[in-house]
Amino acid sequence: AAREAKFHFSTPYYASHGAVAVTAPSAWQKFGNSFRGLLNSNFLKGIFILILIIFIFGVVGWYFEWRKNTEHFRKGMPGIWDGVWWSAVTLTTVGYGDKAPKTFWGKIAALLLMFGGLVFVSGLTAGIASNIAVNEISNDFSALDHFKSIKVGTVANSQIHDYLKTHFFRDIEAYSSLEEGLQALARNDIKGLMFDEEILRSEISLLLLEEDLKVLPINYDAKFYGFGISKAHDSLPRILSRGIMEMRDDPNWQMLLHEYGLSDFNQ
Repeated sequence: AAREAKFHFSTPYYASHGAVAVTAPSAWQKFGNSFRGLLNSNFLKGIFILILIIFIFGVVGWYFEWRKNTEHFRKGMPGIWDGVWWSAVTLTTVGYGDKAPKTFWGKIAALLLMFGGLVFVSGLTAGIASNIAVNEISNDFSALDHFKSIKVGTVANSQIHDYLKTHFFRDIEAYSSLEEGLQALARNDIKGLMFDEEILRSEISLLLLEEDLKVLPINYDAKFYGFGISKAHDSLPRILSRGIMEMRDDPNWQMLLHEYGLSDFNQ
């Protein structure tokens, strides 16, 4: 409304939204995030159960085999170690073949270990992948609400600045220019820089900060881009608006957008 009081505007030709730029994590940070994703109670319980299964079936396999299969399963503690080794190799489907059961009950134990272990290891692997993915998401600041409790920046007296103040963002640093804000973000003075998505991406590219910063896929505060026209030209907005609508409705324009992957351009 404040802008409309000063200018005429054409029909919007592009729709966008506010976005958030953050520092791109280094390779070591990504590794640390993935490692922290494994350090949770469910994963540690799974590892404990896996070790327990290996030990139990190792002892059972050794018990059935050591009298008739002394070549692979020795007597006493060395033989128990042989059984645990065989159990681990069988459970993980490595299958070296250096040790194998020969008795009927030894083979039954091996079958139970192979099929039961296959199911268990598959579930454990899925759990590990899930934990890593969840941790990556949580460290990717996927929710806008996350930024309400940390220090963020924007351009002073901009529409995004007003948006942050009215939507309960607690710690806002206002900069005189977008370049100043992006440089502060690159220095880790702030945790996120919030501004119009297209302008953010363009400025990051111009400042050669694409390896250091990234724009998150967070949408808020819809933006509609049109041509601003002086109040002295009353007829020009209608002419421009008609031309924009005719272009948007042109099938050739639609095909061109589709060809270059820009189908959302008219939304």
